[in-house]
Amino acid sequence: MKFEYVVSGLTMGIDDLYYNPVVAAPYIKHMNQKITDLDARFENQNLSLLYNAHQERKHGVTMTETMNDSWHRLFADSGGLQMARTSKGITPELKDKVYHHQAKYCDVAMIFDEIPIEFDLSLIGGNSMKASLLGRRFDRSDIKRAATATLANVKRQIEVFKQEDSKAKMMLISQGQSVETYREYIELICNGLSDDEIDMFVCGVAPSSLCNGNSFAHRCEMIYAMKEYQIPDVIKNNVHLLGVGNHEALSPFYLSPDYFSFIENLSYDSSSHASSWFYSRYRNKDFVNIDVDVVHRSKKGLSQIHSDQLLPVINEIFEYDRETLNDFGITEPMQLINDSTKWSVENVNGDRRFWKDHDSAIHGRYLTPWLWVTNTIGNFMIELDRRINNPVDTTGLGSITSYDEFINNWLSRQRAPEKVPEHWPGVLDV
Repeated sequence: MKFEYVVSGLTMGIDDLYYNPVVAAPYIKHMNQKITDLDARFENQNLSLLYNAHQERKHGVTMTETMNDSWHRLFADSGGLQMARTSKGITPELKDKVYHHQAKYCDVAMIFDEIPIEFDLSLIGGNSMKASLLGRRFDRSDIKRAATATLANVKRQIEVFKQEDSKAKMMLISQGQSVETYREYIELICNGLSDDEIDMFVCGVAPSSLCNGNSFAHRCEMIYAMKEYQIPDVIKNNVHLLGVGNHEALSPFYLSPDYFSFIENLSYDSSSHASSWFYSRYRNKDFVNIDVDVVHRSKKGLSQIHSDQLLPVINEIFEYDRETLNDFGITEPMQLINDSTKWSVENVNGDRRFWKDHDSAIHGRYLTPWLWVTNTIGNFMIELDRRINNPVDTTGLGSITSYDEFINNWLSRQRAPEKVPEHWPGVLDV
């Protein structure tokens, strides 16, 4: 099985460096080399990128033009969740705009999926529609309608891809709360597609936990149910996991490799490490977390922040990327800190962004976030390699050989929180 880290939310980490070709021009050769090196570090791991084809179309254009050969694949999200939060909602016109963009600028296109969930009116905006179990119920009777509507979306997406003579392929999504409902949903979609449509335009399936729950046990139930899907191998062999923030979310695959032997490629998207610079946190090569204090909020003095927190990070960045930094006149860790970061001794006003007005300092302003983020991602991949080669099973998942064993011997013993309810409570708190 190959593991494919799909970076999402990169804007939050490095601002416009990766989608503004003018800003990136001095660094693009080094940026491409960094991604190429990370992608090639392990034979069984790759590095790809996800952007939002509704809100971040410019990103797809720029990545296709400047970094298409370094990222393993470019994934384009549909932006359906963001559209659903607006007053206009998801319209055929908006969907078509996304389809035409995906057809031109990505390798893997996420679909618009209908979800068999009913929301009350308590969830407005934010991430609550995705993360909270409150204010929603799973509608088992709506599976067929939702899957049929999703199939219609997929058919339209295929029409547009044919018009554009696109080589992009779609990642289907399965929704459900049990193996029976997951199967009903995804099998209806697959059975509605011809063999040619699947071969030409479909590359895999992404199971979703929106109808189930967010706990580890809920996600394991979603993951282990995939073995029971009766769908074409070209889809079943290529799985994408949505929103993976830690290694534990991937643990079923390295703890139960025989159970998941049907999977050839496991891609997973994560924004956790792309935001590491924004939140001033770093995972080193031993995957130890380092939080770097904000100076004016810290009980530590600046020199102590430098010595205890920041220098261990910057020293490791120099260990990995000294040649790149030297190419731009940056030769010492303290030079980089004081010339190009908010932790500079000369940042007396406590500005959130700080850099001096000369060439190497400006270069450091752009390179530091890029190298901070990409090394955090690289260190996640190093730790995953350790866990694949030396798995430590504290969960009992390693003994699972069949779905019946999973349900009866593992899931039944978990103290998991409640799933998404199927019925509204008897008394509404209004």
